[in-house]
Amino acid sequence: IIGLCQLQRLDAMIEKRTKNQSLFFELIDKDHFETKFMFEGSSNYAFNLLLKEKDQQLMDRLIELLNKNNIEFRRGSAGGGNQLRQPYLKNLVQEGEFKKYPNTDHVHFYGMYIGNFPDLSEDEIEFICQVINKATVR
Repeated sequence: IIGLCQLQRLDAMIEKRTKNQSLFFELIDKDHFETKFMFEGSSNYAFNLLLKEKDQQLMDRLIELLNKNNIEFRRGSAGGGNQLRQPYLKNLVQEGEFKKYPNTDHVHFYGMYIGNFPDLSEDEIEFICQVINKATVR
């Protein structure tokens, strides 16, 4: 019943998420965060935030600021990051297999996602981006 009721608002929710996503990637610091994603046809439930370079100090500052400002996020990406590092595969893959996938490992350690809710306002997205960008200032 909930799903059927949601279908009536689906087009509006897709349009809003697409608009939110465009604003988010317009506002984040392009020097430190990856922004070159393929967005055509995308209506992502999340803003994918990925450091361009390995930088644990930046990641630590980012996590601290997001927590301090009560901005929810998930580390890695959907599915828990690099699956080859997950305990359930310990006895199924060779030790160190994850090393063959450096891009996936980069997302595991230097990526996160933040919810892209259709009811987020532009002011809220701007605030989230200000917090994210503040982490890049040393």
